[in-house]
Amino acid sequence: ISYCCCSLETGTMRSLLSCACAAGGLTVSVLSAHDPGAWTKGTCGKDGSRQRAECNLKVYDAAAQAAAAAGAELLVLPEGYGLSANPSKDGFFEPLAADGGLLLCGGDGRDQPQQAALSCSAQRHGVALAANVFVQLSNGTKRIVELVYNTTGHLVSVYHKHHLFPTEIGIFEPGPFKPTTVDLLGRR
Repeated sequence: ISYCCCSLETGTMRSLLSCACAAGGLTVSVLSAHDPGAWTKGTCGKDGSRQRAECNLKVYDAAAQAAAAAGAELLVLPEGYGLSANPSKDGFFEPLAADGGLLLCGGDGRDQPQQAALSCSAQRHGVALAANVFVQLSNGTKRIVELVYNTTGHLVSVYHKHHLFPTEIGIFEPGPFKPTTVDLLGRR
């Protein structure tokens, strides 16, 4: 495995899209230095709210566009805090759509707005995405999940975070110990 990092000149995303590099023939971009709590004006709501997540999804979509323009095949997005900043027990948690295979883009997206928006970003820009979302299962359990979308916007993998930080305990439940692999971009 080879590691590299380079800077991108991508307009407004220049400072956020910190790396687009080829590792083993795969070009990966990473969104970094994004402050999801920086919204001070407008209708972006408070930390942990649905409105805050929706505002940050616009940043994610711009990052997907910039990553695709830079030739990235995969964009890795921040942990769920990148969407809603500081989670709380009474914050926004959307239902988990499914365990994979679904195309959420094009549906109404009312119940899973973050998952649908990520699906549409992947499809619209033709770049695979790996993103974290805070969800609530049908039994009321709240989890942090890593979702992977292919370039057509299909959800191809769901990983439930197993090892929680001390600050996450009390808000989230750990997922099962289930190492996850995915077939993506001709690789496993």
